[in-house]
Order: sequence, then C-alpha cells, then structure tokens
Amino acid sequence: MARRRGAAPPAKFGKRSCSARPFFVPDLSFDRREVHAKVPASRGTIMPVDATPDPNAEQREYWNSPTGDKWVRNQGALDTLFVEITAALLDASRPTRTSSVLDIGCGAGDTTIAFAKRSGAVLGVDLSTSLLARCRARIEAARLANATVIEADAQTHPFPPDSFDRVVSRFGVMFFNDPVAAFTNVRRAMGAEGRITFACWAGLADNPWFDVPREAAIAQLGPVEPTPPRAPGPMAFEDPDYVTDILKQAGYAGITVDTCAMALHHPGPFEEAITLSTNVGPAARILRTHDGGEADVAAIQERIAAAYKPYRDGDALSIPATIHVVSARKPD
Repeated sequence: MARRRGAAPPAKFGKRSCSARPFFVPDLSFDRREVHAKVPASRGTIMPVDATPDPNAEQREYWNSPTGDKWVRNQGALDTLFVEITAALLDASRPTRTSSVLDIGCGAGDTTIAFAKRSGAVLGVDLSTSLLARCRARIEAARLANATVIEADAQTHPFPPDSFDRVVSRFGVMFFNDPVAAFTNVRRAMGAEGRITFACWAGLADNPWFDVPREAAIAQLGPVEPTPPRAPGPMAFEDPDYVTDILKQAGYAGITVDTCAMALHHPGPFEEAITLSTNVGPAARILRTHDGGEADVAAIQERIAAAYKPYRDGDALSIPATIHVVSARKPD
C-alpha cells in the first residue's frame, strides 16, 4: 500500500487463526466504586433514548421489529455460535480489573456480561428495546453490579468525554449511517489511553453462515435488490482498507486489522442449526421481503442442510468463518 508524503503510517494488516483462550474470570472482590462512577450506576437499568436527531432511524426500526424479538428468542444459540469471536475480542482488548468499558451494539448482553466479569465497569448501548430487556434480565440474574445498559445510538449519544478505557463491539459497528461521525463521537468518550477493539465480518465468500442461507433463499424465492457497496449492514466493513480509512478520518491512531480464521459452533441438533439459519440473517430477510411461506422455508432449509453437510460432525455443526479484529487507540 503506497504511503503519501506526510501521511500517517499504514495500518497493520495480518491474517491468522485466532485461537482464543478460554475466558478468565478474575477475583471481583476489589473496590469498584471509583471505576463504576464513570458510567451510570444503576444495575441493569435501561434509560430512555437520547432526544438528538436520529440518523439511524432505519436501523432502529429494523431492530425494534419482529427481527429483534427473533434475536431474543435465539439468544442462547447465537451466543454459543459466536463463543470463539467473543473470546478473541476479550483477548485482543485486554481489559483490566479497573477498566471502564463501552460495549457498542451490546444486544442481549453476551459481551456485556463477559466484559463485566473482567473489568471495573461496563456500559452497554443498543437500539433494540427487546434485546436490551433481555440484556438487563441477564445482568440482574448474574448479579453484576458493575454493568449498565442504555437505549442509545453510539453515533449521536452525548457520552461523557474521556470516560472509557476500552470500547468494544461484537458485530455492532457496521450499521452506522455515518461511520466517521459515529467513531468520532466514540473517540471523544475515550480516555487518554483509551483503545477501541471490534469484530466485524470479512465478507460473504469467506462466511458460509451468511452465504449459504442467502443463496438458498435466492434460489427458492428469486433475486433481491443488491445492497450498495459499504451500505450499513453485516458486510459493510469487509474491506480492511475501508475500515482503516474510516478510523483515520475519525481521528484514531495505531490502527491494526487482524483477519482471523475461526469457526462458528452449534452443538446440535443439526436440524436446530438449520432452523436458526432461516430465523435470523440473510435468509430471514429475503423470506420477509418476498413474503415467503412455510413451504418456502422448508425448501430453503433443505438446500441449507445439503450445503452444510461438509461442516457436520455427528449432530453438531462447525462452520468456518473469517472475521476482522480491528484495534485502534486515541492519539497522544
């Protein structure tokens, strides 16, 4: 990659197999009062969304539609599916027992809870009321006094400046209407030594969990309107150069992009994994767009099951996946 005179050094790209270590849950008996003061202190509280203009209204509507409810119903299976990704995110971000953490697109709370067990305090933000309700319930069930969630758009929410040591996201930052504005807003909320680390998909061709159901649905129901390149959506950040450029424009330094090969695991039964692949993701969206019926669902699932046979291990499923783990810091 050519470097212009006076330009910042190019971001570091690499491809590796990210074999994440098992979660480590530290001793939580130390005094968190000083750290926890940096974020809203009410355990599991969902606060009202801020009243700023809503550039991501379309995403808010989508995640507060029946789609959000489906993600709630499938929360356990999805958390299991993404366990290697969550572990890789924890490993790359390296929070400490005194870190204050912002979790963007926290969803039903898997990452919020995982980071709360390793950090001083965690604030989770999301647009989906139903997913946040599940997140709050799980925080309360886990008795995590250092985790809070709010309904907010990270692109516009007035976070207190210089508040977070770590910003993290598992597939939650690819949906912004204006990603430069969003990452700029987040950077302002980071402390002097703050770091952002997020996981995003590397592209359809390297992710059969997306590509296979999508192709099966198109084969059954017909084509869909192509998504504009880099439009908000799961694959918006598949190009490392594009992600790097966004972060540079948003004022970050020390940008790295690690492209990681890993696996998505579903323990089975196999039929449940196939059902999951039509309940959420591209097949579900195509079914909704074409008003598909039960016969269409059955036909699509049959195609998916045939395509997933190479990834089947008994009744379980292990699907190869490729993600980017992106890290950057607040400049000196």
